[in-house]
Amino acid sequence: MIDERAQMYLKAVAELSEAGEEATTSSIARRLDVSQPSVTEMLGRLSAKGLVSHKPRGAVRLTKQGGRLATSLVRRHRLWENFLIRFLGFSWEDVHDEACKLEHATSPALEERLAELMSDLEACPHGHAIPGREGRAREEGATPLSEVRPPGFVRVVRIREESADFLHRLARLHISPGCILDTEGASARDGSVQVRVDGRPVELAADLAKNVMVKPVEKDGAGGDQPRR
Repeated sequence: MIDERAQMYLKAVAELSEAGEEATTSSIARRLDVSQPSVTEMLGRLSAKGLVSHKPRGAVRLTKQGGRLATSLVRRHRLWENFLIRFLGFSWEDVHDEACKLEHATSPALEERLAELMSDLEACPHGHAIPGREGRAREEGATPLSEVRPPGFVRVVRIREESADFLHRLARLHISPGCILDTEGASARDGSVQVRVDGRPVELAADLAKNVMVKPVEKDGAGGDQPRR
């Protein structure tokens, strides 16, 4: 069994891959807010245990064993987030940090009980797919709001950044997975994006817009994605 710190590195590699980003020493360091030498040292340990494959200046990849461990951590985290909201009354923007603590103290048996209890849910409160027992779930295709060309309606699919400060900023704007945004424009000066949420004008700073993943919907879409005006 590996310690909690090592588990966080495996999970970081898995989440970077899920987001379509290459897991490198620098990208892992940014995600975990640690130094690159610390990442290099940990990757050496994980490689020695057969959990990752890594060559200097190359991408980090999970081995089959490392992938199983990382998937389990991601699954536990997202199951706990849903549990905290459904049964303990946490808000969607406050569960990430609590789930980070719980995921490391969860046994395989408890993980399966959680999965049974939350079997009606396919995603975490931030829109990320919950992996099944056998592997990672496929994420719904989406584009950063910052790359959407207005005007048009989009549905928020998931939030890439899950820090408490970031999520609270979105919550104050009443933006969360599932809501419909009416895109109006973007600022060439600072990268901010202007949208309407339930008819209210809202401006998202560039860092928010880059991490809100959306999917176009039709205003009168027959597929069930009805804008909330």
